[in-house]
Amino acid sequence: MQNFDELRNRGLDVDSALRFTGGEDRYIIGLTRFYNAYEKNSNRIRNAYYNKDYEDYALIVHSLKSNARMIGDNELGNLAEKLQ
Repeated sequence: MQNFDELRNRGLDVDSALRFTGGEDRYIIGLTRFYNAYEKNSNRIRNAYYNKDYEDYALIVHSLKSNARMIGDNELGNLAEKLQ
């Protein structure tokens, strides 16, 4: 069993994320994908916003909302929902 205390200490709802993803291995895969996609998605959101491509912006922010909640970052998920 993995020790996710550091993630919990940083505010992630690990227990809910583990239930959502179906276990530790899948959770780690999800965290890794989220981390690896951060820079690309951040740039996509920024570019869509500044280019007034609100359709793409809404799609990317919706994805951010879902993915943030999947890894247990409910605060980011809630912020993304407000932007959506």
